[in-house]
Amino acid sequence: MKISATFPVTFFCIIFLVTAGCMQPGPLQSTPGPATTPVIVEPTGGLSGPSSVVILHGPRLGLINASSAIVYWETGSPVTGEIQWGTAQNNYPSVLRNASPATRHSFLLAGLSPQTTYHYQVISGDTRSSDSTLTTAALPGTGFQFITLADNRGPNVATDRKNATIPFQSIMNLIASNKLGDTSFVLHGGDIFYGGSDLATEYQLYDSFLRATDPVASKMPFLVSPGNHEMVTPANPKEYNPKDLFAAEFAQPSVLAGYEGTVYSWDWGNSHVVSVDTSHYDPTEPTYAHLFYIDDRQIAWLDQDLAAAEARGVRHIFVFSHSFAYPDTLENLDSLGHYPAQRDQFWQVMAKHHVDAYITGHAHEFSDSFGQDGVVQWLNGNSGSILSPGGGTGKNEFTLWKVNGDTVTASLVNDQGQVVYTRQIVSSQPKS
Repeated sequence: MKISATFPVTFFCIIFLVTAGCMQPGPLQSTPGPATTPVIVEPTGGLSGPSSVVILHGPRLGLINASSAIVYWETGSPVTGEIQWGTAQNNYPSVLRNASPATRHSFLLAGLSPQTTYHYQVISGDTRSSDSTLTTAALPGTGFQFITLADNRGPNVATDRKNATIPFQSIMNLIASNKLGDTSFVLHGGDIFYGGSDLATEYQLYDSFLRATDPVASKMPFLVSPGNHEMVTPANPKEYNPKDLFAAEFAQPSVLAGYEGTVYSWDWGNSHVVSVDTSHYDPTEPTYAHLFYIDDRQIAWLDQDLAAAEARGVRHIFVFSHSFAYPDTLENLDSLGHYPAQRDQFWQVMAKHHVDAYITGHAHEFSDSFGQDGVVQWLNGNSGSILSPGGGTGKNEFTLWKVNGDTVTASLVNDQGQVVYTRQIVSSQPKS
């Protein structure tokens, strides 16, 4: 399957995992609600007893805006969780804790000040983490940079279960080492692993992905949009729901009912960033078709969200997801072009509100040539997948976005840290 004569396309994706007892955050402006228990089997393993608690993953940073932040982590045994924070190292006057033992711990820190660094510590049973930091969103007028990537899965389930691919690990090392400069957040467009057919395998796959991304997610928000393999119908639909797995594994906001953890938005500096769901799980649909459908509820929510952002005076808008929208050819049904009427409505909303770029993946290729109506469609390239065109290091890419006033500089960077392509995008937002 090809996008064009010179643009080969291969489509693949992944699956995410969750644990019972996870405390899910409510809407981003609210304080954490009571602990909830998704209908998911608790994974086995880990040490038992509060005096021997092991923090398996995290603490990781979820969505952060100017006034709140999500912090989450995983323990090897069910224990109560607590987070303490303040503006000075090892001085934590603010505290949140959950009442019930869990292996997944997620907290929303509210009432924070913008562009401020906070120190925090998480406690699981008798285990305390070291002092960590998070920084709230930049104020309007402040330049910043962020990173986007997509498609890093290995060649098969067995491989992904052990470790992430070497090129993806190289990309994570580049980001974590700060060699690219201070990065505010990372957006991942899906295809994080090959995907399995049973719950035990899914937990192993998530563990591998988390191990690879923990060094980055401990320093900056790391947000994931689900790919089609994350949301494909499992072999035994009664064993688990992929949407619930994803929502619990990545502690992302719940804004639109039915799209918990996949549809949300936030401001950073002079910019507005939006996550939409192009891989929505539907257990009644036996094919992949539903994975490339944006329904009217999402489109209506997006229209309202972008209108509100423009009313606040943002200068840039970025929308990210997994599946690309164009080109629309008979060869290319595994995209939003599978439902052209819905795709066109979605795109018209973005054009109406002067979106700078629709940032996506799914094709395991890079392209910025298929945008429409002033909106750039930015395909992230292949970020470590075994399907890398040509294979080997130096052929895998991610994108570094630098926002400075009305100008955005997007640089495609390979897994060796070399810039291979650069484009500038100037805001088309009307000036007041």
